[in-house]
Amino acid sequence: FNKMFSGEGGIFDWSAAGLSADSVFYELQGYSFNTAKPELKAEQGKLTYRGKTPAKVDWI
Repeated sequence: FNKMFSGEGGIFDWSAAGLSADSVFYELQGYSFNTAKPELKAEQGKLTYRGKTPAKVDWI
């Protein structure tokens, strides 16, 4: 049994850390994670942090 999950598309935000979901978020393109571990690996996407960055930041 392979415990890996792979997906494409979606949005991750830091609202659980008290940051506004519409101000700080990451638009996922490709991602994967091991269902037995609390970690996520995003292969590509764009980070938005309104008030801290002038525009979306490409992340590879």
